[in-house]
Amino acid sequence: MKPVDPAEISALLDGELSPERTEQVRRAIAEDSELRREFDELSVVHTDLTRCAVATRFQPRLPFLKNTSPPAIAIVGLGLAMLILRLTVKLIPLGVGVAVQSTALVLVLLWVFHCLVRLTHDEPWRFAEAGAPSTA
Repeated sequence: MKPVDPAEISALLDGELSPERTEQVRRAIAEDSELRREFDELSVVHTDLTRCAVATRFQPRLPFLKNTSPPAIAIVGLGLAMLILRLTVKLIPLGVGVAVQSTALVLVLLWVFHCLVRLTHDEPWRFAEAGAPSTA
């Protein structure tokens, strides 16, 4: 039987040895106290690393909003209103057109801001998770 390399003890714990070599290494560990001590130390480390790997395994969590789709009618209506506004502005004088478009922009931004504020009240944990530093 060839001597046991310390790397083979790790390979034994990982299940990487052939069945014949596994038996030879197990026999050598049982007969040699130094190999047994090294096996015991590596076994403890192997167990700890396996537990850590299981504990830190990636588990996807996809938090969805309660209402994931925005109201389709509001989006379609907003799109149509913007299209009509854009076409209409071309028919009126420049100064009035800029004022109408600026007003429309302010109204759309206010609507978006209102939706975001409502979201922070309905789903505050989403914003807390996004801004919270990692505690690990």
